[in-house]
Amino acid sequence: MTVSDTLVYRKGPTVDRGWGMAESAEHEQPLDGEAASARRRATRARLMEAASAEIVERGYHATTIEHIAERAGFTRGAFYSNFDSKEQLFAEALDAGRKALLLDLDARLAASELPADLDLRSDAGAVERAVDHILRGLPKEPSWWVLNVEADLLAVHDRDFAARTRDSASRFLDDIGALVERTVGDFGFRLAIEPGQVVRVLFGYLSTALREAVLGGRGTAPWLADPRQTRTVARLLLAMLEPKDQSDSAPPR
Repeated sequence: MTVSDTLVYRKGPTVDRGWGMAESAEHEQPLDGEAASARRRATRARLMEAASAEIVERGYHATTIEHIAERAGFTRGAFYSNFDSKEQLFAEALDAGRKALLLDLDARLAASELPADLDLRSDAGAVERAVDHILRGLPKEPSWWVLNVEADLLAVHDRDFAARTRDSASRFLDDIGALVERTVGDFGFRLAIEPGQVVRVLFGYLSTALREAVLGGRGTAPWLADPRQTRTVARLLLAMLEPKDQSDSAPPR
């Protein structure tokens, strides 16, 4: 860790910005050890959150490093002591969002109160209730969809950014697929196709539903799947299940 890594450059007079941290002098004293690591993590988190908000509001290309630093309450020095570029910051912000979502979904699945003897094939209503429970763990803000659209557009024209984010995005879907596979396995079923592909099918449908909501002018409030969409996701999932004992061979991948 270099000296610049332990410095946090802030702007202006002391102001409580609601992060449990106060803005103070232009230059703070270097910190060591755990305090420096905690301060650095907090600074990076604030910059990633500010970058996400600015990109949603302005678009990626119209957002500058100055916009991000100003929104976070820091100077350019804080930015460059934590990130090499706006592209790196954006990529890490997306990755942090995916990790948070995965943890939330895992916790929701673990806390679900489905009966152990649930028959996924015959009790479609229970499956719909379970799907509704899971969908409520997905990003509800249209901003998540906007961020991913901005990321896709950037990746089309910036191959370095595409390479930087491709593996993270793919791993995210595969990890959710593993959660789904584990859950249906608890009820004596398995996925008839590769788990990651199941998630891609379901996310494709949900992304289209969110896109229609945002572009239809309904994207200013948190979005939730309506009963028709919940039922569709449940039926799609049921169509991709088979009993574990249906054959001795593994499902095609």
